[in-house]
Amino acid sequence: MWTRLIGASAAMVLIATSVMTTAGSQVASAASAPYKIGFLASETGAYATAFTGSLQGAEARIALANAQGGVDGHKLTLVSIDDTSSPTGVVTAVQNAVQNQGVNILATTSYLTAVVAPYLHAQGLPVVGGNYDGPEWGTQPYTNMFGSFGPMSPNDPVYTTFGLYMKQLGATKIGCVANDIPTAISDCQSALKGSVHLGLTNQYLDTTASNTQTTFNSIALNIKNSGANGLIMNYGPQQNAALLLDLAQDGYHPKALLLPSSYGQDFLSTPALVQAVRETGALLGSYFVPVQLQTKGTKSFQAALKKYEHITVTPSFQNYEGYTAVDMAITALKAGGKTPTKSSMIKAMQTTVKGDTLSGLSPSPLSWPLSKFGTGPVALGANGCNYALRIVNGKYVPLNTKPTCGTEVSSS
Repeated sequence: MWTRLIGASAAMVLIATSVMTTAGSQVASAASAPYKIGFLASETGAYATAFTGSLQGAEARIALANAQGGVDGHKLTLVSIDDTSSPTGVVTAVQNAVQNQGVNILATTSYLTAVVAPYLHAQGLPVVGGNYDGPEWGTQPYTNMFGSFGPMSPNDPVYTTFGLYMKQLGATKIGCVANDIPTAISDCQSALKGSVHLGLTNQYLDTTASNTQTTFNSIALNIKNSGANGLIMNYGPQQNAALLLDLAQDGYHPKALLLPSSYGQDFLSTPALVQAVRETGALLGSYFVPVQLQTKGTKSFQAALKKYEHITVTPSFQNYEGYTAVDMAITALKAGGKTPTKSSMIKAMQTTVKGDTLSGLSPSPLSWPLSKFGTGPVALGANGCNYALRIVNGKYVPLNTKPTCGTEVSSS
């Protein structure tokens, strides 16, 4: 995915492990005590703009659950945890939430989850949510972690998902751009290999941009001059938008242009971006079921966002991520038994939770058995499935009503 980090550096791991303590496993002692769901995201700092809306999604899911009676008579409390976009900040914040605020389970959308993974594992705390920050989600011993995209492999297996989009739209020479982060680079390489497996040509790869880069003039010109008639833009929404504007200005008209994580109101609300989408023929990707399909799950999602957060526009990726991360926490609490413990929730997620649809928002049913730990696609959506949409007359129109699901192929 667009912003996956390599995970914790050695220094980060030392910071996290240095604050390990032992915590009890009981979730709630009183019969009607609320269950506390910690929600980790970047509310301040350099990464904050990438997570605007995630807390709103989390709050909407909590409010909906409480309106429906909570979990077995227990109301739910959301404990917001700001990682401050820094390794030291995330350690302090998570340690405080676990030791002083008594969170029972952690839902996360943070890029810095890898930093605190050793601490959370030592605490025996179940962790759910966006598995795109680093390889810890599929690496031993972190079997307490369950991602919203399903089981994942730290080795980035090659999938054909993005190649299928390219081929469907008639592209023959494929390029990919991503940030200068080892796992993001690997994601782009895998996307290109999957496309080659389908008979397309690997034409262009650029992984020089940092997470904070804001200008893309030279990269846009290189793309145009490369001869690639199909392009995968594997940045975050803001960087994708900046590059797309430059590509449109340069007159780049590929057969296929996919922005996997840029679906949402931001593109519709910016006339220059709508124009750039029209000029380049860009597709906006969604890792979750788009609301334009008007399924039972998307209707419930939109109704909750409207009622509790006053969001009436097309939800962002961040809205989806916050909502589904908390949805997974609720699933774990319910599956953990009448008096769930941290260990019972982890065991339930590994054994009894099967075919979870994230309340109808996942493009493919999810399960997290230990037998699948360390396997599966990375950064493609659940089980390698996702959607793509066009903007037509100012509205999103899905390319297909069913998700596009790739298959794993040999990386050789």
